[in-house]
Amino acid sequence: MNFAQNLDGHPFLVPLAAGELALPAGAAPEPLIDLKDVADVAAAVLFEPGPRAGRVHELTGPRGLTWAEAVELISRASGPPIVYRHIAPAEYTATLVQEGWGQDEAQHLTEMFVLLERGAAAWTTGDVATVLGRAPRTFVVFVLRATAAGAWRC
Repeated sequence: MNFAQNLDGHPFLVPLAAGELALPAGAAPEPLIDLKDVADVAAAVLFEPGPRAGRVHELTGPRGLTWAEAVELISRASGPPIVYRHIAPAEYTATLVQEGWGQDEAQHLTEMFVLLERGAAAWTTGDVATVLGRAPRTFVVFVLRATAAGAWRC
């Protein structure tokens, strides 16, 4: 599972600002979750445990987005055109190594995207709503907030 905030940080910020995000993630949707929701759930569980105590909460965003859809939303909000390009796992690993990543780290990140491409995180839950009594923040809300803060302008 990826956080929405991963897209305005390393290793995605620079490629997005340059106009292209190339990943071996395919078209499987992923319910990117906003870290603000994770923090809100953690605070609720820690400070008001009640019936939540001892439960595992599977936190997801409200709906799955493909990486192409996420990039399109960022592109529309931030201004300059940005595209998503699906690449082979070996190409992604090689790109990361060229950028200075260690081979093992690059391979680990690549393997995560291969799992995502197979749909390993393509499901959503209602756990954020159950704990907080409201729906999780949408990816669009994150994108608008990040764009207003100057993300994707390098």
